[in-house]
Order: sequence, then C-alpha cells, then structure tokens
Amino acid sequence: MSISTPPPQVPALRFKGFTNPWQQQLFSDIAKIRRGLTYRPSDVQSEGVRVLRSSNIIEDTFTLHDDDVTVTKESVTIECVKSGDILITSANGSNRLVGKHAIINGLARDSAIHGGFMLAATASKPYFVNSLLSSPWYTEFINTHVLGGNGAIGNLSKRDLENQQVYAPTGAEQLLIGETYKHLDLLISQTQRKYEKLTELKQAMLEKMFPREGETVPELRFPGFTEPWTYKSLGDNGTAFGGLSGKSKADFGHGEGRYITYTNVFDNAIADPNRTEPIEIDDSQHQIKYGDILFTVSSEVPEEVGMSCVWVGNQEHLYLNSFCFSYRHAGQFNPYFMAPLLRSSSFRKKIVLLAQGISRFNISKAKVMQIEIPIPSMAEQQAIGQFFKTLDERIEFQSRRVDKLKELKQALLEKMFV
Repeated sequence: MSISTPPPQVPALRFKGFTNPWQQQLFSDIAKIRRGLTYRPSDVQSEGVRVLRSSNIIEDTFTLHDDDVTVTKESVTIECVKSGDILITSANGSNRLVGKHAIINGLARDSAIHGGFMLAATASKPYFVNSLLSSPWYTEFINTHVLGGNGAIGNLSKRDLENQQVYAPTGAEQLLIGETYKHLDLLISQTQRKYEKLTELKQAMLEKMFPREGETVPELRFPGFTEPWTYKSLGDNGTAFGGLSGKSKADFGHGEGRYITYTNVFDNAIADPNRTEPIEIDDSQHQIKYGDILFTVSSEVPEEVGMSCVWVGNQEHLYLNSFCFSYRHAGQFNPYFMAPLLRSSSFRKKIVLLAQGISRFNISKAKVMQIEIPIPSMAEQQAIGQFFKTLDERIEFQSRRVDKLKELKQALLEKMFV
C-alpha cells in the first residue's frame, strides 16, 4: 500500500499497482437489493423456512439462533437468501440499529428468507460492498436518510439506498479490498469469541471455586487442599469507613489528591488505578490503602447494590467517592481472593437481600458487616487469587485486542474509500 494526497475520487490508501480514479455510479449498479417478507402470525410454525431479522446481526457478524422464527414454505413468496448475500436492517425502533449489516454465511440452500424489516443485497463482490457499508459515506447516508425518534420506527428506504451515488474501483481492486475486510472481520470475530469464552470460564469458576450457601468446601479445588473453609463475619475481622464527606462540587476536579469514582467500583472486581479523579488533599478524610475493599451504597435496582472491588495500589492521598464505603481488614484476606469471592453468586445473593428502597435501593454498612463469608487457609486463598488474577489478565488482553482491531478497521475505512 502507498499513501498519497489524493483528489476526491481517489482514496488516500491503496494497494500497489492501482492508480486509476474510482468511478461514480449508483449503489444499485453494484448491488441488487430485495425487500423482505411480511408474514402473518398464522404462518409461523416450529419447523420451516428460517426468517432472518435484526437479531441475526451482532457486531457486524451474521449469527443464527436456536429461537429464530420459522414460517411455512407455502407462505414464502420471495427469493430465499443465500450465503454471500448481505443482510441489512431497514427498520427498527432504535435508530442506531437501522442500517447495520453483515455477510450471510453458513446457510443451507433455500433454508432462509429475510423478514419485512430487513433488506438483502446481492453483489458480485459482496465483501467489498459490505465494507463500503461500513465506510464514512454510509454513516453519513444513514444519519441523513433514516427517519425516527419520538417513538417512531427508524426506516431505511430501499429506493434511497439504490439511488445513492457511490465511488467504486475496478473489480480487481474491489476484490482485494473486500478480502482485506473479510479477513479483518474474521479476526475481530475470532478474538471477540476468545474474550467471550474466557468470560464464560470465569463465570463458571466463580460458581465452582467457592462454597455454596451453607457448605464448607467448594465443588472445585486445587490439589493438596482438603481442609474445610470457615465462616467469618466481615465486621469481626475489619472495620468499615465512609467515603468523602462535607464536600461540594467546587472541591472536585483539581488538587494533588485523587479519589476513586463510583463507576470504577461498580465496573471492576479489581479497581482500575487509571480511573481516579483529582481532589484537594484533605487529611481529615479517610484514605484508601492497599487491600481495602470498596462497596457501592445505592443503585436503581436491588441486583446492583453493594457492588464491590478491591484496591491493590499504593497511592498516597487517595480517597473514596461519597456514594461508596470501604472496608479494611488486618491482612487475613488475600485481595486477589476477595475480589472474585465478593462477586460470586453466593455473596451477591446475600447483598441483594439487604437492599432497601422503592425508586432507589440502598444498603447499610452495618448490615454488610454482619455477613459471614467462607474463608480457606491463606495458601488456598493465594492459589485461588492467582488463578483469577491470571484469568482476568487474559480477559483484559483479549478485550484490548478486540478494541485495537476495531480501531484499525475504522482507521482503514477512513482511508480506503472515497
């Protein structure tokens, strides 16, 4: 590829050997668009022809579901879609979903049609057209032509899309561009799946590596550990402290001190050291230290109160936001063990039972301190903590890789299309 300062009809980034300007043409010249099937409730049956809908497009990837709607063959009055066609959402109650698209793949012949709120496009170079539908031109088109809002359904007109003027290169260059984005999308999808599998593994281990309510041994243990776990109340093994108090809006946003935000606590089992905000140093406020456990106090739903995280940094003059409280123990708990334990389903169930409120739910520090938690030996705590620490690092690595690949794709889309 070579980079140049191009005229408007030539992209900034191209494969070597291609120098001719792109030609302007109608979108209908490079893709044939078909409307979807409008069917009746009586046409739906447990087996038949699958109906593809907006839910079959996830993160620019085509996905089949076990609960996809199927209709009778007799009700099908349109051409079936096939692998290589492009599925496009043409109408949806959420404007941001209108226009999303994906290459259809993995379908048996004559096994599926697209529904009434969808469009299907057939092209000789489908991967080029699909990447064109991710380019800045398409984003601008969607923002200009999709109607909706105030409860109205956003709508992408087949005719509007067909009549759009687009720039396209020769077939050979289309093929190379399409293959580039095909492989990039596949890499994004594979990396996303790795992330999802690791996340699923973590959730499964949270269920198996901590004892169920009333039990003293977990279902799954590391070799060499056989002793039963003992239950200890948080209050008998540490002290709770409130967050920042006596502060006004003017006190935040400046100063040499830092405070941990509510969302940092809510989002992370291990607090993110990069998600702190500035505040003036105040020695009258309680400071957060290594190993402190942080809890949110309130939420709009009971299932989200008392979310916890652990601080494992050594920063001085660090405080906690006003909508959380902290817990400090005497060192008998390994922080990397406590982080997953306090996010396990057995502990979360105990927390949710403490939620009180109507429009907003709160928990009491005193009540949380009464909760008993199952604790193994320090050696087993360390083994479990190291397992989850390593697993979290692998999850974070795959998450960052997905983000980087998406950023790369977006950067290329900005440069490889007119």
